[in-house]
Amino acid sequence: MKKYFLYDPEGDGFELFSSAEERDKKAAECIELYLDEHGWEAYVDDVCVGVVTSVATQVHVIKRPPDEDLDENGCDAEGDYWDQDFGYICDYKLLPLEKK
Repeated sequence: MKKYFLYDPEGDGFELFSSAEERDKKAAECIELYLDEHGWEAYVDDVCVGVVTSVATQVHVIKRPPDEDLDENGCDAEGDYWDQDFGYICDYKLLPLEKK
């Protein structure tokens, strides 16, 4: 996964890059676009760069039980409801990027 990011509120928003050099080159280009004949636009202060350290990751994934194991209300033996569109249920947790 690309871990270097740039946020430019008036440009492309949030972008990911493979290297810090690639990101920094694009950031410099973005900053220059905020300068016009009247000076610097206010949003130049909101341009920022960084490194992604953690990402939201699925944890505790439970696959949908077969339909024959659900009652007439769509609940399993533990009483958990399974909507017909659910293929699984899970939680999400921020995990370090390198563990993803």
